[in-house]
Amino acid sequence: MNESTGAIEELDWWLLTRTISNSLAASVAFEAIMASEEQLRDLGRGDQRFAYRAIVEGTWWVAALDEQIRKGLGSRSLHLQQAYVRARDLEVDGRYIRAFLWARNRHSHQLPFTTAYDETVDKPVARAPTKYSDHLVWAPAQSFPAADAKHANPKQAEAYDTLLAGHPLNATLYHCLLWFSKVAGRDPQWEASQAAAARSGEQ
Repeated sequence: MNESTGAIEELDWWLLTRTISNSLAASVAFEAIMASEEQLRDLGRGDQRFAYRAIVEGTWWVAALDEQIRKGLGSRSLHLQQAYVRARDLEVDGRYIRAFLWARNRHSHQLPFTTAYDETVDKPVARAPTKYSDHLVWAPAQSFPAADAKHANPKQAEAYDTLLAGHPLNATLYHCLLWFSKVAGRDPQWEASQAAAARSGEQ
């Protein structure tokens, strides 16, 4: 890949994600994540079983939608896919996706009970929905069975420990919704920042 081709691909990944994200299947996945987040609001200690079902479903849809975007970009160019992953992992909301991928793998391979009730959670949650289950949180990773070596992913595990463990369930899922909204073209301010970055990279 020459330098000019690289600049074009860095510009194009976020343009192409809008098309991929607004396909029928991807838009249904987004709606499913949104439904899971809404189901997790205002839940208490007695709702842990229901919350577990909802967060497992939401986690699966997050991973599926992210994979759909990556595959769609990768079918055009590996560099487009790599540009998406780099941008995702640098963006505040996008970093949550990596943590959810680790949780999805744990749900798939071990089925650990990933919800916990924490009476000490009382701090405001930045950029969270108006209502959230402030005491239903992600369980700590150390409470899960040890991951099979072939499914281990230290970077994803670190993201889980940093961004999910001990944090309210639907508030973290909401961050994933914000990321997918951005790549679908529903955040004009973020779109403008990407365009400005692409223009500066072409100079």
